[in-house]
Amino acid sequence: MENRQVKEAVKVALSFVITYAVALQLNWFDPAWAGFGICMVAMPNFRIDQSFRKGTLRIIGTVIGSIVGLIILALAPQSRFLFMFLAGLWVFITMYMMMADVKHSYLWNVLGFTCLIITTAGASDPINAFDHALYRTLENVLGVGIYTIISFVIWPYYEQRKPKQAASELIDHLQKQFELIKYQFQHKTIDASTFNHKMEKSKSELVDLLSLADYNNTDDHKRKDLWVDFVFRYNKVSNSLVSLLINVEELNHEEDVYLEKKPFIAAYNEIHQRLSQVVQMLKLEATTFTFNKVTILIDQENHLNKLQYTRLKLIQEEMYDLMNELEELTYVTNHLVNDSPNRFRKVAKHKVYDFTLLDKQYFVGALYATFAVMGGFLIWIFFDPPGHSQWYMSSGANAMFIALTPQLKAKEFLKYFAIMSFFTTLIYTFIMPALGSFYTLSVFLFIYMFINYYYLRGFAFVTAAFGVMLLGITNENQSYDFYGIINTDIFNTISLLWLVVLGYMLNTTRPEKAFMNKINGFFNSAHYLLVHAKHKVKWYQLSKVIKYRLAKREVEVAAMTLEKWSAVIKYDLFDGITEQQLNDITFYIHRISKRIQLLIKRMKESNTPEESLMEFSTLKEETLYMLQDEKIGNSSSIIPIKAKAQNILERLDKSNASLDFHKILNNYWVLIHIMEEYKQYSNKMRWETLKEERFA
Repeated sequence: MENRQVKEAVKVALSFVITYAVALQLNWFDPAWAGFGICMVAMPNFRIDQSFRKGTLRIIGTVIGSIVGLIILALAPQSRFLFMFLAGLWVFITMYMMMADVKHSYLWNVLGFTCLIITTAGASDPINAFDHALYRTLENVLGVGIYTIISFVIWPYYEQRKPKQAASELIDHLQKQFELIKYQFQHKTIDASTFNHKMEKSKSELVDLLSLADYNNTDDHKRKDLWVDFVFRYNKVSNSLVSLLINVEELNHEEDVYLEKKPFIAAYNEIHQRLSQVVQMLKLEATTFTFNKVTILIDQENHLNKLQYTRLKLIQEEMYDLMNELEELTYVTNHLVNDSPNRFRKVAKHKVYDFTLLDKQYFVGALYATFAVMGGFLIWIFFDPPGHSQWYMSSGANAMFIALTPQLKAKEFLKYFAIMSFFTTLIYTFIMPALGSFYTLSVFLFIYMFINYYYLRGFAFVTAAFGVMLLGITNENQSYDFYGIINTDIFNTISLLWLVVLGYMLNTTRPEKAFMNKINGFFNSAHYLLVHAKHKVKWYQLSKVIKYRLAKREVEVAAMTLEKWSAVIKYDLFDGITEQQLNDITFYIHRISKRIQLLIKRMKESNTPEESLMEFSTLKEETLYMLQDEKIGNSSSIIPIKAKAQNILERLDKSNASLDFHKILNNYWVLIHIMEEYKQYSNKMRWETLKEERFA
């Protein structure tokens, strides 16, 4: 056994026993909720500082969620449908924000299911509704408080990893990716399939460490604003690097331009030097820095056409932007590693955490949880099957877990519950009746929680922790109703089957099908964005604003979502489809997404009316057709428009169009090239295999 893991399991088990002892001694309504609170804040994948933060969020969420539950009961004491609507609306809001606001995701989760608990108890026992809310809060405070005290007193452990270390690795990886671009620029090779993925993962780790700075006994808390500014500056550098990659990639499609790259070498060396300085400062290897002024000269007369000149100008702009952003990042890093106040200069405050209010995936997840609550309520009211009011509460609480992690199939969640129900029934039948005192009960609780914490993870841990609640441990005369727990098992199974069916009604829980649906949705959204990129929408045209924002969000996050779905596909069930193939498809989507975003940016910045050049309209229509025509498994021939597009661009090169307009044309040409490559790769894949239903 791992020594530290044993210690952590002992601390959690001891906290669990003490919490139950206090709750039973005080004769509270349901001591199990105090124990369950410990399980949630002390999950095996959380450190003590994370657990403390999560405990704080749980207490705040319990208080506010209880108040909202009481308000719903007060507004709809006799109207069942108003009650259902208000509860469903609250679940929709909290579920949506649970997915959108990652920093406070657990808070929104507690806000949602606490309201369900209070409204369920209030509907069954309206006279004591306030008491239920009060005791639910006290139980959570007790559980979180005891676990926190024990964690700080007995074998305290803090994560030794600091933000500076995470930031150093982040910039170091950024430097390696920049080397990849430099090599590609000089040798005309394209090998950027892993670009930006590891950086995003490292950035998430850094943001996580910053979110804990308030709870760590370190100096990082004093520099919280500087760290926020560091992440903001890093994002700017990262975005500039991605744009540079795209522009270098498109230049590589041109022939005989190697000599024209020489003016950029000095800029590459300076960028590399600035990245190295940031890494050295974060590793405390240096506290000084220098900036060399670099001028990139491009002579238009030495170029065969305006298109080539335009591409070199774009790279020039990106390099200047990158050097400027690195200068700001260096200043912020200098502030972080130097304690002298005289070295500090005022920096702007930025939001590290941001979320988009309009996201299709979030809407689907929120609707899923809402329908589960409303449907469970109607089942309870009109049919009253085994489980009774739990159809309303448990359906909503479980749906929130499932919707938050759509890559975890609902039927997998059902598997965990089935195993938990089986073992809970055995314990309830053969062990619980033999426990004649609290001392024997405490031994059982300690062993149960130790095994749970040491061996289980994720949803398996949650369901095992929930199993203690089903045992009905109380300080009143303990009685054991075998048929009662069998009814509970039946309810758990049927209610989760209901959630599985509901999941298929709203969307799909098959990762391979979800992967293909996401690609189709991506191209539909990309087509819509380009059609409406320069359309001015009035503030009162709410539906158009929402549709545009939804499409924009889907294009931005499609590649990240595809990564999640492809990671959980069981490839051994699908002949001819490999994980590498889907990773390649994901990278193509990533490239197309970045190109479309940059194209829209260029279109909005340009003042040249598109209608002024008829041939440009032809090029645009061909591009839009390629996007609209793309569907998974579409075996239609690849549209041979690349040569046609090249001819159009060559003729436009002799026109008097502005440089900004040529930037737009350049983006269209590269988008066509990437789409042609994607279509060739996609049409070789056996998509029909993924469309078939396969069972393990």
